[in-house]
Amino acid sequence: MSQPFTVSAWTDAIRNGWRRRCPRCGKAPLFKRWNQVRDNCSECRLTYLLNQGDPWVFLLFLDRGVFIFPPIIVVYFGLLPESVAGIVMVFGALGALLIYTTPHRYGVCVALDWLTRADDPDQTSYPSEAAAGSPPASDSSAPEPAQTPSAHDPDMEHDRG
Repeated sequence: MSQPFTVSAWTDAIRNGWRRRCPRCGKAPLFKRWNQVRDNCSECRLTYLLNQGDPWVFLLFLDRGVFIFPPIIVVYFGLLPESVAGIVMVFGALGALLIYTTPHRYGVCVALDWLTRADDPDQTSYPSEAAAGSPPASDSSAPEPAQTPSAHDPDMEHDRG
């Protein structure tokens, strides 16, 4: 059964994502380089992304809401400056802001992805564990399943008569 989220868990995770830190513990860096997400946290071992394309929905809405709709509204309602230099400065500032905040926004998207997938039974790290500082549980006592040869295994051809 999933554990309930608190407002504090959401705000802490989003704040940590904006700071480009692990959404669960807030200690380890989220990125290897400017915008390349690490595989997992070096402190709490949280796997950041189960699938590399998971946070695209959050990034899509965040980018469109912050950087696409305001310029459309400005152009539609005619709120642009009169001079060409003013227009270039407004859109140049928006472009610089878009580029500068890319890792911050992507960090928020990774945090939102973690918060939404914590309800998944395959995911063992919940926001409430961050307060306790416990790493995710691992079951090393479970035996590994035996591999059975497939029907099309070339190594098994000699056993068939």
